[in-house]
Amino acid sequence: MNNIGRFSVIALLIFFSAGIFFPQSSDPRERSNQLYAFFQEEGFRPQRQLLANSNQFPYSIILDFNRKKATENQEIQRLILAISQETAEECLDEVLALAKLMESTTAEVTLTLALLANESYPFSPTQEIAAPTGNNTTIPVENQWHPTGAQILLENISNPDACALVMLDGTTSQFDQATVVFGSDGILTPLWLIQQVPLPVSQDFLITYRLNLAEDNPVLIPFFRSGMATVAISFNSNEPEQRQRVFTALKTMTENFSVEKSVSADSQNYIVLRFVENIWIGEQFSIFVYLLITVLVLAIISGFSFLGKKGAIHRQSFFRIWYLIPITILLSTFFLWLGQLVAGKFVQIAPENTVVILGIKTLFSFVAVSLPFIFHLKFRLPIAQFVYGYLLTIVVAMNIFIFASIDLVLLFIFVLEYIIIYFSRLAKKIVPLIIASLIMLLPFIPYAVNILEYASQDKLLHLVQTGILGNMLYACILIPFQVMWLRIMVRIDLFGTHRHISPLKIVLATIGVMGIMVICIVGTLFIGSIMLNRTLPEEELNQQSHSYQLVDAQAPEQLQVSMSRKSYLKLQSVEVHIASPVPIIRYEVQVLSENQIPVYDSAMNFVTVQNASSSDIYGKNEQTGATTHFLIPDYPANTTSFEYTADGDKAQNIKVRLYLEVAPYQVTLVERNFFFPALDGSLLALEGTP
Repeated sequence: MNNIGRFSVIALLIFFSAGIFFPQSSDPRERSNQLYAFFQEEGFRPQRQLLANSNQFPYSIILDFNRKKATENQEIQRLILAISQETAEECLDEVLALAKLMESTTAEVTLTLALLANESYPFSPTQEIAAPTGNNTTIPVENQWHPTGAQILLENISNPDACALVMLDGTTSQFDQATVVFGSDGILTPLWLIQQVPLPVSQDFLITYRLNLAEDNPVLIPFFRSGMATVAISFNSNEPEQRQRVFTALKTMTENFSVEKSVSADSQNYIVLRFVENIWIGEQFSIFVYLLITVLVLAIISGFSFLGKKGAIHRQSFFRIWYLIPITILLSTFFLWLGQLVAGKFVQIAPENTVVILGIKTLFSFVAVSLPFIFHLKFRLPIAQFVYGYLLTIVVAMNIFIFASIDLVLLFIFVLEYIIIYFSRLAKKIVPLIIASLIMLLPFIPYAVNILEYASQDKLLHLVQTGILGNMLYACILIPFQVMWLRIMVRIDLFGTHRHISPLKIVLATIGVMGIMVICIVGTLFIGSIMLNRTLPEEELNQQSHSYQLVDAQAPEQLQVSMSRKSYLKLQSVEVHIASPVPIIRYEVQVLSENQIPVYDSAMNFVTVQNASSSDIYGKNEQTGATTHFLIPDYPANTTSFEYTADGDKAQNIKVRLYLEVAPYQVTLVERNFFFPALDGSLLALEGTP
C-alpha cells in the first residue's frame, strides 16, 4: 500500500472514530454507552446507575469526586451537579473541563457529576394519544410508569437533607439568557444556595414560585418535595455564549461551595427588594416588619381615631355603618361566583380567556356592591365622610393580616396600599378620590405583570375558576376599591338624594363614572390578554421539547410480541418478549387479574393498583381485582424481554402497548392483548389493531 493509501485509511479511521462518539441524533441507549466509554478513556471511573434491573435500557452515569467517609453514622454533605445526557453530548468539552476541575479541587464536600438518562419524557405529561381502534376514545400517556434518570438518582440518595442539587437543563430554555429556576410546586430553594449561584437571579419569578403559579418542571418536583436544597439552571445549549457563561459559573460555584448551617439562611420564607439587584430579605427581618406593622396598624385603628369629643361622634357614625364590610364581602363573593358561571356561557373556559373571565367576575362584583349602598342612600342616613375613610383603613388592615398569613411575599403589597389609603382617607373631592383610587393600583401592578408574564396559564385559569373560599379572598382584595367606588358615588350624588339635581346632570354624571370604570376594565383586560398570550409559537415549542406525535401507520410485519409461561407447583413464570425492526420509543405492560396480587415477583420493578369495581375477565360485573403496571424506562433496545412470577390458579389479562418510531418524532401505537386461563388451560393471544 502506498503512502497515499495509508494516509486515506488513517484519515477514514480518524473520521470513523470521531463519528462513533456522539453522532447527531444518537440513540439514547447508545448515547449512554458512548459517554461511559468516553469518560473511561479520559481516566475517570464512571459508575452505571441503571433505570431498571436490565441492560436493555439507557442508564445514568455517576462520577464521584473528593468522596469522604461518613463519620458517626452521619452522611457527609454532598453537592450534585446533574445534567441530561443529551445536553452533555452537546456540551461535551465544557462537561469534561468541569469534571477535571471537580476531580482536582479540594472541596469540603463530596462532589458528584450525574449524567442523567431519559431525563425528559418523549410525550408531554398532558398529551393524550388516540386509541388505535378508530373510535373517539383516548389513551392517556402514563408517564409515571416510566422512570427517568432523575427519579433513580433521587431514590439512590439516602439522606436528601444532606445534599444540594444543581440541575442543568440545556434543551427547553425559552429566554435569551440563562435562567436560574429557584422554585417548583410552591417550594423555594433555600436562600443560602441561591446566593452561591454566580448567575443573575431574576426577581420577576419570585411571586409565581411562592404562590405556586409558575409552570412546574416534573423533573424538579420530586427533588423539592424530598427536602433537598435544589436549584436549576435553564439555558440554550446551542448558544455558545450561554453555554460558556453557565459552565464558568459552575466552576466558580464548585471551587467556592460551602454549606450554610444557620437556620435563617436555610429558610425559604424570603422576599426580594424590587428594582435592586440581588438584595434579598430573609425570614427574620420579614417577621420583624410584620409584627411592627401589626402594632402600628392596631394602634392607629383602635386608639388614635376615636379620641376626644370628635372621636366620639365618629365612633357613633361608624357603629351605624360597620355592617357594610361583611355585607360587601358576602355580596361580592356571591356575585363573583355568579359572574364566573355567566362567563362560562359567553366565553370558552380556556387559558387564553382567563383575563376575560376575571373581568366579567369583577364587573359583576362592582355592580352587586352598589345595590345595598343605593338602598342606604335612599334612606338618607347622615354619615360623615371620615367614616368611609375609616372603613377603608379597616378593610386594608384586615387584608394585611389575611394575605400575610397566606404568604409573607404579599405583605408589602397591602402595606403600601394601607399607606396610600391612610394618607388619602380624608379626601372629599371627586378628583382626589379618583386619583387615590388609581394610586391604590400601583402596589399590585409589578406583581400582576410578573404573574401574567411568567405564571402557568393553566394554573391561572384554575385560580380564576375557583370555589367559594377563593372568591372570598378575591372579594377581600376588591373591597378597598369598592369602598372607594362607594365614596365617589356619595360625593357626586348620582341619585340626587342629598340635594336637588336635575335629571340631566344625574344621567351625565352616571354615564361619566360608568364610562371611566368600563374604560379601566377594558384596558386592563386588553393589556392582560396580550401579556397572557406572550408565548412561543406552538411549532417552536414542539421543536424544543422534542415530543413525539402519533400518526396512523401500519405495524411492521417483522414485529414480534410473544408471551410464554412455565408452571411449577401452583406458580407460573411468564416471559414477555418483544422484537421490533424499528426503534421502540416506549412500551407498557399491564397485568390484570381477579387476584389482589397479579404479580408476585419480577426483575423489572412494578406497581400494583387495586381495582375498586370493574368487570372481571369472565364478564361478570362488580368483580374486584388488581392491575400491575411494570415500571419500564423509555427508549429500550429493539429486542427486549423480562419475566415475572404469578399465581397459576388465577387467570390473567396481559396488555402490551408499543410506541414505534416510524419517522423522526412520529410514532404509531400498537396493542397486543393476551389471555392466560388457569394452569389447566392453554395460552390464547388476542392481537389488537395498530
